[in-house]
Amino acid sequence: MSKAVYALISQLVINSLILIILAVACNFLPDSPFKSYLNGGVLSALQPYMKYINWFLPVKEVISVLELWVACVLQYFLWEFIQKCMNAVSSNSSTSGLTSVGK
Repeated sequence: MSKAVYALISQLVINSLILIILAVACNFLPDSPFKSYLNGGVLSALQPYMKYINWFLPVKEVISVLELWVACVLQYFLWEFIQKCMNAVSSNSSTSGLTSVGK
């Protein structure tokens, strides 16, 4: 078998391991905090009027999209924080005498 086939198989194995780890991690996470709002918590007083409100503004879909948007923004901020930490570590290691001889 060629190196390309080995690389493809190793990528598939690594990707499947990552998916399994993420699936296990998602089982430990709590349910959405917005489910109580969607299933009649706060919106129960508006329940008789929801069919009229949903004609102009689909509340369930708006809350679902807003939840997804907030999750994406939080992931972006987390990624930015991780990048800043990694840049700080790499800049500290380059000034602590670990530079190459040519510099």
